[in-house]
Parts: sequence; C-alpha cells; structure tokens
Amino acid sequence: MNSRVSKNDCIAEISRFYKKYYTFCKSPDPDHVRDVLQSAYSLNDKLKKASITDFFDSEEFLAIKAIRNFITHQGEMLNESKSHPLISSFPIESDVSIKCLIPAEKMVEILNSSSKQAKEALNNEIIVYRNFSDIYPCIFNFGVKLFLVIEELGFEISSEDYLSMKKSIDFERVNGYPHFINGKVHLPLGGCVDDFINNHLITMEVRAEQLAELYEDKDGIFTSKLS
Repeated sequence: MNSRVSKNDCIAEISRFYKKYYTFCKSPDPDHVRDVLQSAYSLNDKLKKASITDFFDSEEFLAIKAIRNFITHQGEMLNESKSHPLISSFPIESDVSIKCLIPAEKMVEILNSSSKQAKEALNNEIIVYRNFSDIYPCIFNFGVKLFLVIEELGFEISSEDYLSMKKSIDFERVNGYPHFINGKVHLPLGGCVDDFINNHLITMEVRAEQLAELYEDKDGIFTSKLS
C-alpha cells in the first residue's frame, strides 16, 4: 500500500531543491548538476502525489526531466560550469553571467533519446551555441517558477536557501526587475559569440575570486565595492 505524501514531505523536498540549486550555482562539479536535476524531478513527484500541483505544463521542467532521465539511465552529463569574466576588455550584454555548458554532441544524444514533447521543451529552453548548449537558464527559471507557485500556495518555508531566493525575488520586485532570465549573450561592439563562449569564459573558481575582489555580499545581493 502506498503511503500518502504530506505537505511537510513536500516542504522538505522544496528546501532540498534550493540547497542543491545554490550548490550547483557555485560549483562546476557535474555531480551537483545531477543533484539539482534529480531534486527537481523528485520534488515534482512528491507535489503530484500530494495532490498539491505538478509542473508537467512547464517546459523548463520537461527539459530538466529529459536531461535527468538521460543521465540517470543512459549517459553522463560531461558539463562545464563557467562564467563571463567580471573584468573584461570589451562589453558583454547578458542578464546572467553563469553558464552550464553541455557539449553539442551530448545534447544531440539527449534530444534523440527524448519524446516529441520533451524535444520541443529542450529546443525552447536550452540555449544552443556552436560547440555547447547552455542549460543554466532553464534550471534558473524553473527555480523561479517553483518559488512563485509555492508562494501562491502559502507554504511557510524557513530554510536558508529558500529565503535566499525570496530575498532575490523581493529585491527584483522593489526595483522593477524581471524574475526570469533569457540567458543569451550579445557583444555590442561585434564579434563572434561562439568564439566568446569557447575562449573567453572563466572558471567558477576565478569568478569567486573576482566577486570577492569587486563586490560585497549584502544578504545575498552583490553590490559593487567601487560605487
């Protein structure tokens, strides 16, 4: 006999997802990508079994589910997590600096192993470059969508990582910033975006060093030390 999934079970899984998410944002380790994808899948499973909600109408979730299924049942992720340089000799326009890059041939394998609906979701939510596909915006936007749904449901969650997301959302509301990201890169002075992705991104370790040098973390919001 199946036991009933409770609201508290779902709250625990929501807290776990945001913990995995923030670890994923800071680390290039492929295991952390696997963890956050698995957590999103498990979270949706619990929410559905508890008859609270589910995200099968979310293309972000369907893309996450397709990638999770591939790395669980068929192959490894082989991703690289990198960042735009925070100090650059040329301007870079994008609404997010972090990239979670999967080799192009690996994304082809994922697409070929996916259902028609999942393929459509992947094509809509994953940013494709010549040699890589970026899955970071998809995961980020799912985290935002999850927060907005949970907030509307009135769940009381006190975990540090969930509250970090709440601070970010509240900051965006106060300042009129969008919650969701596009993730695409534009080089205002011209140049090849694929060359930029291949040759000018920095490691997450270097990004952490540059953040510490240039910015101050105030309750999860980074402000410039130079202003």
